[in-house]
Amino acid sequence: MTGLRAQSAPLPPGARVVDAVVFHTLLEMEIAKAQRLRYCLAVLCLAGQFPPDADDPVDSLAGLAARRIRSTDVVLDRGPAGVVLLLIDADVGALPAILHRVIADFRAASWSAGASAYPKNASNSDELLAQAASMLSEAERDGGQQLFLQR
Repeated sequence: MTGLRAQSAPLPPGARVVDAVVFHTLLEMEIAKAQRLRYCLAVLCLAGQFPPDADDPVDSLAGLAARRIRSTDVVLDRGPAGVVLLLIDADVGALPAILHRVIADFRAASWSAGASAYPKNASNSDELLAQAASMLSEAERDGGQQLFLQR
């Protein structure tokens, strides 16, 4: 051997896909940081009838979403039916454009989305998640194919 080490393949650019515990922990930490540094963040819930997960997790809905948002953001995988996005320093006005970038390959699919923002709509992580989920439910009840934002 000549001293060369095997290198693993680089991760694709974009956000990280995490489990529910890590997502909630990161959300708590980001809210605390946002309070100190005075920036906003948003939680966006996306659900619908998307193609089933591929064998490769990078090709799943969560993997696709992660590649289409910034590396500072985080994705919670909800299986083939949806994802939850933690969008750091994302203004409410930017959410429709972010959503349309994430669903670019699924525009023909049936989907709904709901979002809430800190500090505009909520003061803690539980409120933020509950409001985003509530907005998702309202969007679904209203026929889907739209994003509802907590006002």
